[in-house]
Amino acid sequence: VENGSKMFQKNKLAEGLYTLPFDQFSRQAYVSDIIELIRTLNQDKKLTILDIGGYKGKTREFQSNDQVTVADLFDVEEPGYIKIEPEKLPFLDDDYDVSVSFDTFEHVPRNLRLNFLKEAVRVSKSFHILAAPVDNDLRDVNNAEIRANVVYERMKGEEHRWLKEHIDFLIPTRKEIEESFDELGLYYANIQTNEISLWLQLQQFFFCAEIHSECFQQVEYINRFYNEHIKTLEANIDQKVAYRSIYCLTDNEELFDTFVTSFDSLKKGIYSPSNYDNQTQKLLELNQLVHEGYMLLSKSE
Repeated sequence: VENGSKMFQKNKLAEGLYTLPFDQFSRQAYVSDIIELIRTLNQDKKLTILDIGGYKGKTREFQSNDQVTVADLFDVEEPGYIKIEPEKLPFLDDDYDVSVSFDTFEHVPRNLRLNFLKEAVRVSKSFHILAAPVDNDLRDVNNAEIRANVVYERMKGEEHRWLKEHIDFLIPTRKEIEESFDELGLYYANIQTNEISLWLQLQQFFFCAEIHSECFQQVEYINRFYNEHIKTLEANIDQKVAYRSIYCLTDNEELFDTFVTSFDSLKKGIYSPSNYDNQTQKLLELNQLVHEGYMLLSKSE
């Protein structure tokens, strides 16, 4: 197994991906490296990947050497896209090597979430990788989303569609979601991304900048900076409150035992003291970019 720090962002990514919104880039980058671990278990073959709820997502771009199918509720006709119904996936058991879902689980009504997990694992030969906001017992993530939604409503005159749905459906706590895994007999390992106060700080600025074209380039600068320095910015996130968790789920105990050693190595390499030697400096630089953004906003008003 390769050292975890070398594994992180092992895939060479297209240049344009580094300007994606930081929270989208981070979840995709982490999952991409997890998929590389799974690929090793599958003798390095080209994988079939099902992205559940991933319409207009970026899994194909991050997994450009694999065969990606997107399944979602929208009524559209596009290559590699399949329209599905909420209750059951129209696939056989083990139809795909891997299934993934990115910020989809929290949009599933609470009474359907257990079935969502069951179906997502059923159609995968190996793992379902679930990336989603997961709260702590103090509901710090929910409170941050409420604050972000207030800023959005002030700027746009309406609530943020997706944040409102998070708030209405209530994102799960770690205890709740892991109790669901236990109920289904799933083995799981997880990693976190996006420290909550930094997530809120950046989202609030981005919402303010949405209606000011003068700030569009600054938003791109901020996202690129975050994405290029993600290892440093998130090196000790395991000691903080994170916005999002990424879970690897399987009902195969033998497969999990083989996988978890590699996963722990990857995780250890990311949460490494050597990665945050200059974290304070990078946070200051990121804050300076946000400050410059607000200065642009003040001049445009």
